[in-house]
Amino acid sequence: MAKNTTQIRKSFVIASFICLAISFVICWVGILLLADNQNLNPNTLLPYIIDNYSYTGLKGLIAIGIMGVIMSTSDSYLNSAAVLFSNDLCKPLGIKWFTDHQLSLARVSSLIIGIIAYFLAFNTKSILELTFLIWGSYMPIISTPLLLAIFGFRSTSKSVIIGMSAGIITMLVFKISNFKIDSTIPAMLMNILFFMGSHYLLKQQGGWVGIQDKSSLINFKKECKSKLVKLVKLVRNFNFFAFCQNNSPKQDYIYSIFGLFSIVSIFSAIYSISRETLQQESDFLQLINHSVLIVSRLC
Repeated sequence: MAKNTTQIRKSFVIASFICLAISFVICWVGILLLADNQNLNPNTLLPYIIDNYSYTGLKGLIAIGIMGVIMSTSDSYLNSAAVLFSNDLCKPLGIKWFTDHQLSLARVSSLIIGIIAYFLAFNTKSILELTFLIWGSYMPIISTPLLLAIFGFRSTSKSVIIGMSAGIITMLVFKISNFKIDSTIPAMLMNILFFMGSHYLLKQQGGWVGIQDKSSLINFKKECKSKLVKLVKLVRNFNFFAFCQNNSPKQDYIYSIFGLFSIVSIFSAIYSISRETLQQESDFLQLINHSVLIVSRLC
């Protein structure tokens, strides 16, 4: 048991050291780029690095690696989206052509989804904006039927598709009309309205059935209660000095590496911060710099 604990600690120290080294390299690259050119555009950092810090053969290898990463992710997303569209959205509609030509429908939908993805990618200013657009579209479309199913409301695929379609149309209307409010909440409300309205108007099977099997819920409550009791005991019996002694690195060189990293980080921050910021926050920055230098000297 003691041997396994020692091995776990060594593995944890090695993993922490590797993560620290990787973080240091990544941060140091950003600091060097900022020191070299303070007017860089954050959206064009990768082309800038490739154009200015690589040669002809290395540029090709970098481009191949980037395209490989992009293609391996995009093709899996396209395949899963095409299967979901053909099997989970079109098949429940009951149209015979959809059921008889699922493979052709998946191929066509994969092509259309790819074109839509290119359109969205080229009409956004940054990756962050594209990420917000994608995740902002998830809540009005997926979250509403998911939450209703969790709370015990059951319906058919037809009502779910009608509600999702209403949410998508609402988002498109808000996008085209350039309203000043975000479309997430109105789209969720329209999704709920059309989902539940189509369920009752079309007389679909299901409704508020509640949670039929409550044994899992009871076990979950018992587990939460026991974990809460354990957490209260841990808080009451917590000893900060013992915790620090048990979790501190056993090798002395770790402290030296941490001190060196702190010194490099502080000096990099000092020379990368603008003069206006240094003048405005001089007292606060001096307190941080002096405290970190003292800690690194003690290490």
